[in-house]
Amino acid sequence: MKRAIIKGLLLGCIFALALLILSRVMNQGNTDMTTEMGEATYPVLSMYVGTYRVGSLHGYAQSMECAYLRDNLQPIGEDRKIDVRMDTYGRRIDAIGFEVRSLDGERLVESTPVENYEKEEDEISFSITLKDLIESETEYMLVFLVTPENSEPVRYYSRIILSESLHVLEKLDYITDFHERTFDKEEAAELTKYLESNAEGDNTTFHKVTIHSSFHQVTWGDLPVRKVTEPCITIKELAEQDRRVRYLSFSRNFGKEAAMYAGFCHAQGNYTAVMDADLQDPPSLLPQMMEILQSGEYDSVAARRVSRAGEPLVRSWFARRFYKLVNRISDADIVDGARDFRLMKKKMADAVVSMGEYNRFSKGIFGWIGFRTYWLPFENAERIAGETKWSFWKLFTYAVDGIINFSQVPLSLASWFGIVMTVVSFVMLLFVVIRRICFGDPVAGWASMICVMIFIGGIQLFCMGVMGQYIAKTYMETKKRPHYIISESNVENTKEGLYG
Repeated sequence: MKRAIIKGLLLGCIFALALLILSRVMNQGNTDMTTEMGEATYPVLSMYVGTYRVGSLHGYAQSMECAYLRDNLQPIGEDRKIDVRMDTYGRRIDAIGFEVRSLDGERLVESTPVENYEKEEDEISFSITLKDLIESETEYMLVFLVTPENSEPVRYYSRIILSESLHVLEKLDYITDFHERTFDKEEAAELTKYLESNAEGDNTTFHKVTIHSSFHQVTWGDLPVRKVTEPCITIKELAEQDRRVRYLSFSRNFGKEAAMYAGFCHAQGNYTAVMDADLQDPPSLLPQMMEILQSGEYDSVAARRVSRAGEPLVRSWFARRFYKLVNRISDADIVDGARDFRLMKKKMADAVVSMGEYNRFSKGIFGWIGFRTYWLPFENAERIAGETKWSFWKLFTYAVDGIINFSQVPLSLASWFGIVMTVVSFVMLLFVVIRRICFGDPVAGWASMICVMIFIGGIQLFCMGVMGQYIAKTYMETKKRPHYIISESNVENTKEGLYG
């Protein structure tokens, strides 16, 4: 008996060691995947007016539709000179160049390499002077082409305009001086000549002050404020300037699926797009997606990766096996390499909203509801900033959720396991009885019996775990908790505390 216990403990240790080794192998190459968002993986370009940094540009791995890039406008003086600094983040740069194109990107005005630049640690500084080929008061598209070592060129886009009537440097000087004076009431006394304080000013918040705000409000009231960092523009501030920008802010992080569902619930346009914010889903594909949808032949255009470059081999192998398995055991059609990145018509978006289940698996939902879908292939793009927080284990549990949400096969397998083990146990019982009656042999092999018991017990626990997963999902559905709770929003008819 003592030997059997020792063997049992030894088997348990071997099993635990095997799990540890398997976990290490599965997560190979993913050691940093749960870190906080880091610096950009592509170089970042910044343009300057005097000493002011007026535009930071992030790179795109693919060529973009210039007509849709409206987020940056760089004024140019009569000397047509632009000062640029590049944060390389430790990457070696093989080549730098720039193009000047018409605003729609169709006509090439100038293409020039940058040969002279200064490098200091992880920063490169250079100046470009545009040729005398652009017209005054006319917008053009400036495209920087930066080629990192062992990589394809990365593109950076900005609109430019040649104009002397904008007086950008003078305005920046005034704004900066005004801002700095607000932190000292004595220094701010000069600002009173610019203020027109009256009832139109909102003196209830420091979030937004205008020329009609009171001097007390402009100078931060009685708060002992000090400047810590440069101000950063938020989506809420953009929404105040452009009513087309709408946002939903949750009371906490409810996860990716809840965020996507909230977006679908509040989408109001004829077309709805879903894409990642780290630009691994290239926005340059949206015009092509729109063109396909407007042809009338399809209801949705979805992107799928044609390669998994840069992804660990073990993870890629398991991902492909998952797609094959889930398509075989469920009625959800999920394409290998499918992304959540897609553009769809309103009727399909409404169908997604109608699937109000709490345990959501969007890839399966997109496939289950049907509709005519065009699969648009694209190369895997490197994210602009940060690291993925999807470790192998998180992806594995997400895959298990997808299988449980769209298939009853695991329950059937648990039942078949029980039937098979019952038959095997009955056969073994007959074998022992017949051997004892016919040959008079005593029953031997206590160690092997313990191993068999552990094996059968493991199968039982596995089957109970499978059933437990379905029961847990059912339990969450019956509680009917909201998918999310909104703490703040600028969407009409959406109040704080509203949930969905």
